[in-house]
Amino acid sequence: MRGSRTYLIAAVLGVILVAVVAYSVFHRVRARTTTQTSMEAAASISVPTPANAASVRAVTAVPNPRSSKDKELTAKFRQSRVCYAASGELSAAKNVADCSFFEGKPQFEQQYAKCLNFRVDAQNRVASAERILASCGDTGGLARKYFEATNAAAKNGDVDAQLCYLQANFFDARNLLLLTQADIAEYKKTASQYKAAAFQRADWRIVELLGTKRLHANGELLHFLEDKIGERETVYKMMKLLRLGATDEYARLLDMSLRDMHHPDLEPTAMLPQEKTAEGDAWAQQAYAQFFAGTASLTKAPVVCETITHLG
Repeated sequence: MRGSRTYLIAAVLGVILVAVVAYSVFHRVRARTTTQTSMEAAASISVPTPANAASVRAVTAVPNPRSSKDKELTAKFRQSRVCYAASGELSAAKNVADCSFFEGKPQFEQQYAKCLNFRVDAQNRVASAERILASCGDTGGLARKYFEATNAAAKNGDVDAQLCYLQANFFDARNLLLLTQADIAEYKKTASQYKAAAFQRADWRIVELLGTKRLHANGELLHFLEDKIGERETVYKMMKLLRLGATDEYARLLDMSLRDMHHPDLEPTAMLPQEKTAEGDAWAQQAYAQFFAGTASLTKAPVVCETITHLG
């Protein structure tokens, strides 16, 4: 009799335990699904769906490389970034350092004086860039080498490379975007994965990138990240999200910029409609709560792809 009672009690406890576990799992799944659905309804940026969650995990990695392959790919990416930046710096500094165009022309007297004032600094910049390039080996096709190294490191999970890849500032000497149709097709395929991974790890740089105000030659690619990139409503959303994480002087600067988007002196077509403002506010609150709550405060604008000016 006592054995039967013990068995009955164990059975009842087992049923209760199963019910508790099932209830807990149900509510965790329900909460996750509800959060994901609200974000997808608010904008295109959302938690990766089960269909692409694996691919997002594949491109999300620890910033510091661990294996020899990681180190090699990251080192090549960083070196190519330095060399590419030095090449651009050299070209720009040489233009400033050369004042011969204004020399001996009275109509350019002021321009000549300004050029001479900046000449010493420009010459120092030229010398610094030349020292860097002397360590870069073959300097032919630096833009292409930078793109290929960035792409390879990004695929390997280097998060800095992923942001540089998304920014897509790969320009040749004529300031033309140096990408093939195959490169563009690959960007279109992988950009959304890198973007989702950046939000998953609460990387503020992706917000700064999506808030780009002026599109250049890379604008064609950035539209694969956000179809309304560069438009006022997108700029407002991203600026509002940044403001939720900002503090000190940076917060005040963002407040000024947000107010300027509703300035009465603007043309009616240039002002952000109130309904878009409300949508942007709601989106920013949801995105902050889901991805960025608890992160360190922003004291300055995030740098999407930092320009490194030294090797090593």
